[in-house]
Amino acid sequence: MLRTIIVDDEKDARINTLNIVNSVCKNLKVVATAENVKDGVQKIKEFNPDLVLLDVDMPDGSGFDLLHQLMPVSFMVIFITAYSEHAVKAIKFNALDYIVKPLDEEELLLAVNKAEVNQQEKLQNIKLQNLLNVIDKPDELRVAVATADNIYFISPDEIIRIEADANYSHIHLTDNSKIMVSKPLKEYADLLEDNNFFRSHQSHLVNLKYIKKYNKRDGGSIILTNKEMIPISTRKRDKLMEAFKNYKG
Repeated sequence: MLRTIIVDDEKDARINTLNIVNSVCKNLKVVATAENVKDGVQKIKEFNPDLVLLDVDMPDGSGFDLLHQLMPVSFMVIFITAYSEHAVKAIKFNALDYIVKPLDEEELLLAVNKAEVNQQEKLQNIKLQNLLNVIDKPDELRVAVATADNIYFISPDEIIRIEADANYSHIHLTDNSKIMVSKPLKEYADLLEDNNFFRSHQSHLVNLKYIKKYNKRDGGSIILTNKEMIPISTRKRDKLMEAFKNYKG
């Protein structure tokens, strides 16, 4: 059983989360609830939980303020948020789990199951620390890329393109290095397409910053600043022009 604490400033939300946990998360035992950052810090120190379901926005601070006071931590974290677009983006970029209010039973159960599988305290602390750094400096958003041996924090501007290889992805960087990760391209497309990346083909995700020209011949292709030629599918050609119209360079 994972000893769990719920931290949320809304009483109804705490009760709802507690009811959902008791209903569908048979491997969790809620040992305490807290209504704000100060209360959360005290309860975490007192009960030493395995898991904290942590609200992002609270009157006396944020869930990130709570973590600042406790780092490094010995518990897993699942963030709960009602809005806060920047916070959600930062959480996603660091491959951490979150749930959007109002809570959905299936989403909570999925997040809890993932947390159980990925109980790597050192790795989580690295991700959480980078998340806190990004929250403090929102212009320095970085993508957490985990391999078997390392975890890299990469600025989107350092990524030229990402290429699919079955359930793996090859991340090509501006320093001519390449990182292979065991994640499908779709995960990076979902993460980066709002950050000036364009999926030109089922196997290719390209940073618009490094597109030099669009070659209409021979079915169409994209030429990058490093002279690489990337295919573009027929149905994506008009979308490429739209992507450039929305490009924020």
